[in-house]
Amino acid sequence: MKPQQIKILVVDPEAASAAKTTEVLSTQGYQVDVARSSDDALSKTAATIYHLIITEMNLNGPMGGLDMVRQFRDTHRHTCAIVLTSDPSLASAVQAIQLGVCDYLSKPVQDDSLLESVNRSLSRRGIYLTSEATINKSIGARLRQLRREMGLTTQQLANRVGVTQSQISQVETGRSAASVVTLYKIAQAFEMSLGEMLQGV
Repeated sequence: MKPQQIKILVVDPEAASAAKTTEVLSTQGYQVDVARSSDDALSKTAATIYHLIITEMNLNGPMGGLDMVRQFRDTHRHTCAIVLTSDPSLASAVQAIQLGVCDYLSKPVQDDSLLESVNRSLSRRGIYLTSEATINKSIGARLRQLRREMGLTTQQLANRVGVTQSQISQVETGRSAASVVTLYKIAQAFEMSLGEMLQGV
């Protein structure tokens, strides 16, 4: 998924802290909403499905961060939660782990540490951040490998597929994305299925 497709809810009663976390995440392209209390957070999660919740341990309202996560997880089992606290303790860390929290971080959190935690937490839920450029390069590298194994030049492959040599070169270098139809034709030229051709990409 692209960061722009991932929705994150930041739950923090401190305006400055919430703004800082939001800034760090927004610069990476994430969609970020902010809640100032557990009630506000539960209201937002009732209306929107979030991939990740980052919550302060101590919240305004009747519920603390872990209580909110416990209630939230009853209906949103697949959403990740990261808990932040200025007062870490073994007892609260164990409680967080038992609730299935993806990470437990002491404040203040360095920007890099927060982003690593977000990436790690999303990965635990099967969400991987992959840009289009990365995908294009992976597909291109796989096609170049197969073409060379078969002893074909880019011109020979282009002739078999019915595209120009320039198009094949651009796909192999990741500068251009091939359409599904073109990929299917390339797979036929390699005498394999599309799944076999893209195996490992």
